[in-house]
Amino acid sequence: METLNTSTSASSLLQGTGFRPASQVKSKQRLIINVQGKEDSGKTHFLLTCPAPIALFDLDHNSESVVNKPDFANKEIMMSEYFFEKPSKGSNEAKLIKEADLLWNRFMTEYKQALKEVKTVAIDTAGQLWELLRMARFGKLTQVMPHHYGPLNAEMAQIIDMAKQSDCNLILSSTLAPQYINDQATGFWVRQGWSQLDYKVQYSVELSRAKKGGFQGKVLKFKPEPKMVDQVLINPSFKEIFAKAFPKGI
Repeated sequence: METLNTSTSASSLLQGTGFRPASQVKSKQRLIINVQGKEDSGKTHFLLTCPAPIALFDLDHNSESVVNKPDFANKEIMMSEYFFEKPSKGSNEAKLIKEADLLWNRFMTEYKQALKEVKTVAIDTAGQLWELLRMARFGKLTQVMPHHYGPLNAEMAQIIDMAKQSDCNLILSSTLAPQYINDQATGFWVRQGWSQLDYKVQYSVELSRAKKGGFQGKVLKFKPEPKMVDQVLINPSFKEIFAKAFPKGI
């Protein structure tokens, strides 16, 4: 059997292709992170601890009371608000699709520009963004067959992949809500929105109120260091998680 000459320089292999030596691939020093929690658990506050300038996509419309806090008074935060109609009895499906599609196209335009021009893109919330996409493609949020979600999953994955190709931080907030099965509460809380989000992000933290005041965050995913999983951080901030992700600094 013919074997590869181990003395062959790696740089001479696969010339003319997209391959390059793994030693030349450097980790981008930015975070792509999901922060989730119940209502009033500090999600938006965490978003605003990220490096400025921040481009905040406000789909949940609960940010105005936080962005004006003294903590962020001197921080460069740019907000873009999104309002879209949800389906109701007698809704005009064609109208809903057209309006949501216009908003989705606006989001993609602003998102691509923001990745190039700011330090942090914050999406509040990822669940609302997923609803906007479903409205743009289906005109409704329920009674959609599972096999129709393939293209939508690809579109949402593209959002994360574009951030991975950039030097910009991407922070997504997600809401936890009670779980129901057959209209019966199970007692568990589940993340709302796109089911594949946890797989695509590099870091995930669940926020909650701390017993002694403030907030705490339980690490759910920490791609470079799995030993971080299940650790609890008191009043977590972007700076703390970044320092743990890149202990040697920039």
